Order: sequence, then C-alpha cells, then structure tokens
Amino acid sequence: MGYYAGAIQLKFKYNKKKSFWENARKFHKTIQPKFANKVLFKDILNWLYLEPTIFEAMNFKKLGGLVPSDSTRYEKLSDFSKQEDIVLRLLQRDKIESLETKHWGIAVTNLGRLDFPKTYGALELDRLMMQPGGAVPLVNVNLVLGAVTCSGKLSLIVEYAEEAVDTITMKKIVDQAMQFLHG
Repeated sequence: MGYYAGAIQLKFKYNKKKSFWENARKFHKTIQPKFANKVLFKDILNWLYLEPTIFEAMNFKKLGGLVPSDSTRYEKLSDFSKQEDIVLRLLQRDKIESLETKHWGIAVTNLGRLDFPKTYGALELDRLMMQPGGAVPLVNVNLVLGAVTCSGKLSLIVEYAEEAVDTITMKKIVDQAMQFLHG
C-alpha cells in the first residue's frame, strides 16, 4: 500500500459575520493553490526518504510506554520507548516525541467521491463509512474528520481522544457542524 497523503498547514480566520458557506468558499479559494505537488508533499518527502523500519519504529517509540505491565511484550516495548536513539532524535527534531503536544488542531482526510457499484446481486450499498486514522496518535490532534462520498451520500466521521478533547465539547462541535451543514 502506498503512502498517498499530503499535508497542508493553513491558518484561516472564520468570519462570524458571514455564513458558513461563504466562509467555506473563502477557505476553498485559500486552500486550492496549496494543492500543487511541491507544496502538498514538501514536508512528507523528508519522511519518505527514511529507512522504513525507522519510520515504523516511531509509533513504538511514542506508544511503548503505554503498554500494560502485565503484557507479554511490556519489557521490550517499554524499554524501547525509553531508549535515546535516532528514532527519538527524529521525533524531537520535529517536536513530535510527546503525547501531550498537539501537532494539529484539525486533521481532515477526504477520499472524495468513490464510484463503487450500488448493487451487488440482492444487496445494495447504502453508504460507505471511512475510519480515517492518522499519521500521529489521536491524542496529538484535537480532532480528525474523515469524509467520503459513495452511493450519492456524504459520510463524515469525527475521531478524537478524550485526553485531547472532552466528549461534551465534541458533542457541541458536532451539533454546531450539523447546524452549519443543514442551515
């Protein structure tokens, strides 16, 4: 499986005096030029040149300390997470070694419109749901929004970690987003 993701960091000030859709159009106009390959893949290229095992080790380095002490691999994973090595230095270089640090406010991933057949014999595809995941542990992001359109229906999934944002706040965010989308 290839790594087909780009990263764009954009500061955008929401204008409360304008409608959600006016803000969305302005956001789209601001972000569109950043979808050139040179901009979209600039930060990722450095990571792609890494030895794959180093890239894979980053998650074990960050998350190894969370393994329960009664786990069969506790000692190995816990010890690895504490080692001072090249993996830790790479994480420190980009300030992503800590689970307490926020890397992104909102991470958005959109698979776009997928053109799957709607019927499969007697079965009918009503909609497709996507589990967005992310390049960093969920606790390092305020929220991840995954979007996909299939069978003529847009599906949105919001992921978050309670260590990053509490459930009551997330419910308010989702409710407000639904009002914007339906209003």
